[in-house]
Amino acid sequence: MKRPSLLILSVLFSVFCLGISLFIKNAEAVGQAPVPHDASHPRNKTPLLKEELKMAHTVKQGETFMIQILHPRKGFDEGTAWLTGVKAPLFKQTNGSLQGVMPVKVNQKPGGYTFKIQNRDGKTLYESKVEVVNAHYSKQNIRVSSSMKGTQPESGELETIGKLKKETGGTRYWTVPFVAPTTDCMNSRFGNLRLHNGKFTGNYHKGIDLRSPQGRPIRATTGGTVKISRFYRLHGGTVGLDHGQGISSIYIHMSKLDVKPGEKVEKGQVIGRVGSTGFATGPHLHWGLYVNGLPVNPAQWVHPKRC
Repeated sequence: MKRPSLLILSVLFSVFCLGISLFIKNAEAVGQAPVPHDASHPRNKTPLLKEELKMAHTVKQGETFMIQILHPRKGFDEGTAWLTGVKAPLFKQTNGSLQGVMPVKVNQKPGGYTFKIQNRDGKTLYESKVEVVNAHYSKQNIRVSSSMKGTQPESGELETIGKLKKETGGTRYWTVPFVAPTTDCMNSRFGNLRLHNGKFTGNYHKGIDLRSPQGRPIRATTGGTVKISRFYRLHGGTVGLDHGQGISSIYIHMSKLDVKPGEKVEKGQVIGRVGSTGFATGPHLHWGLYVNGLPVNPAQWVHPKRC
């Protein structure tokens, strides 16, 4: 019987090695599930949350991110998220999920911070890192007349508006996407450091200004309850809406108010007219958005055009 040639033996040995290599790769694929890299499926250390947490892990200064626990386990029907000392309650939704909105301070130092979710007893159920990035807000100088310089808030004005900003609970009326209060372009960004006649005021712009003409209709950005509807000395004609579950909005310098406190409004409903009342250099709409007590960038929610 003839022995097989060296060439044949070499070919057989190569086939054998290839078979072993494929077997090992298949075994590894079966034995190890792929590690998720997107925000929808983070690694989870808690027995109370399934791996169905949806959130962002990078956010700009002054902006927000949604937190959704799609299928919370039995017994976990409310909770709280924390980031840089800011609290965002998680609310039960009609589809059974838990949802909250986390704001980031406009002056929060860029860097990585610990994000936590806790249950009602304060036990940490989930922990990860969130990166806050620089939003590169700029400076803006406003020419202020001598008559405007003396404009001061009336008694109770700042307290009433401050109370609106801190609305954190209640029925959820807001739905996304939001609509812009007017369709006009934005001529002053959120977060701009404000200068009056070249001197820094120590404040930043807590909303956006829309270059709207006198008398233009102003619409509710989303559904809510009217908490404020009156003329103030500093803010002028003001409407404040509570949208529920941590979100509120304010519309100022209005010439006419078309809603009353306690009234329910729908997304897109006319709530008043553009004006130049209060501390204003001319007709425009200042629109502010607040999430769990912090002013946040409205342009993240509606993407207005720049002037």
